[in-house]
Amino acid sequence: IELPPDLLINAYVNDPSDEVRLLAFTTYIDSQSDVEVIRSALRSAMNNTSPIVQAEAQRQFDELTSYEAAVAAAKLQQIQ
Repeated sequence: IELPPDLLINAYVNDPSDEVRLLAFTTYIDSQSDVEVIRSALRSAMNNTSPIVQAEAQRQFDELTSYEAAVAAAKLQQIQ
């Protein structure tokens, strides 16, 4: 079932259950294909009131940053 992005955002920002917030957050991130939308959502979620969502956002942001650095290093190596 595909859920509307606005519903997922509302759930990960406002739901009283940390587990529902985390599920909504990861579902939202996984449904996105634009890296800038993902980066923005990750940054925003690092300030979420749920520590579980904050931790997951930080983990995914770090993973994205590491991936982008590896890709940039590989491109630089190809040029040389």
